Amino acid sequence: MRIPVRTFITWLTVCALLVSSPAWAQQHVIDSTVLQQAISEQQSVDAANRQMVERVLARPDVQVVAARLGLDIKDARTAIAGINGVELAAVAQTAQAVDQDLAGGLSNPTITISLVTLLLIIIIVILVAD
Repeated sequence: MRIPVRTFITWLTVCALLVSSPAWAQQHVIDSTVLQQAISEQQSVDAANRQMVERVLARPDVQVVAARLGLDIKDARTAIAGINGVELAAVAQTAQAVDQDLAGGLSNPTITISLVTLLLIIIIVILVAD
């Protein structure tokens, strides 16, 4: 049985129109609720990371080291407010190590090295942000 060319083209056109209909266009790769949840979770993680860095920057001993290095804590706070995601997580990880070192009563040279590392990371963030 042979299908006429005109019939074949008609069916091909109908199929193409059905596939490209608006009903198909509403399907997404990721459901919008899943996307909203992922965004919300990342915002929560960023908020916790930012809070960790802020807590370390608020410590008087950190402020003393920053002043000795000629750094302004306000600039560091501004820089931290402007980053998120991976960059913020890296700074928060260093801040957490500093916080643990200070809370654990490690020796002064170790604390100074940790603080300098944290402050250098913040300086780099400030320079990259500008």
